Amino acid sequence: MAGGIVGLAVLAVLAVLLVAAVPDNTVYLFPQHSTAPFRDTIEVQLWANTTDTFGAGQINLTYIPGCAQVTQVAYGPSWQGTWDTRFDGREWLVFLRPLGQPTVSGTVLIGTLTIQCCTASGCVTPLSFSPPSKLNDPSVGDLAVTWTGGTVTCPTPALLPVFDTGEGNYPSIAGRHKGTIQPNETITVQSLYTYNCAGTGGHTAYAAISSANGTAEAQWNGYTGDWHTITFDRPFTLHAQETYNYTLVTGSYPQIVHSPSHTATGGVITCEEFVDRNGQRHEGWIPAIRLQ
Repeated sequence: MAGGIVGLAVLAVLAVLLVAAVPDNTVYLFPQHSTAPFRDTIEVQLWANTTDTFGAGQINLTYIPGCAQVTQVAYGPSWQGTWDTRFDGREWLVFLRPLGQPTVSGTVLIGTLTIQCCTASGCVTPLSFSPPSKLNDPSVGDLAVTWTGGTVTCPTPALLPVFDTGEGNYPSIAGRHKGTIQPNETITVQSLYTYNCAGTGGHTAYAAISSANGTAEAQWNGYTGDWHTITFDRPFTLHAQETYNYTLVTGSYPQIVHSPSHTATGGVITCEEFVDRNGQRHEGWIPAIRLQ
């Protein structure tokens, strides 16, 4: 009986030692839970707190792309790295210590994410560390890590007037659109969103909206961040029942409203001319857009 008790005690001590031997390595977000209004951005930091040393890593951060969008990644001073944002809802980060620098441990800033809320409908998206996220020590291999994700909340804002054609469809091709917009209520405009055909990179590369008081312009910044949206060089106001001229140059395959005139949410939009990238003229091709 005594031998059995001693054996159990030895097993208990071994179990405690084994648990104690498990390294305490964590990657987490600060703040873990964030909130930002529609169109605004927040900064969320990526931190590692490790007992083991590491000199490199990769992070596959996933989220709901229709809710929020990572628009920038800035690595901390301890790291050199790359950022791949080609796929909606996924940010792929690969980082390592500068050449000749030793591995690190303890509390270490990996980098800072800039995140923009991109819907006016209200939403909550998780920020998840998905496989194959890992930290690595070049001399030992991959570390055992606890990955602690978070959330971003984009609350429903007070309703603001918008001018929205709604979705269009095929056929589609890139080109130059010209026409008019007549809002039925006064709208303050900061940006233009383009509906893209499914599976394509349809976008607006250049936009100009003009009146007797001047022209507001917007340029596309490429497939980075919220590439569906371009921001005008200054906010401006479209007044109810006044007519404005627009010029849009599109790329890839944007959705098209096939009509010479279309009653949108917030007013009426017309097509005066569309010349595709091959130089062919079309009638009744209105770009599917939202001014907000």
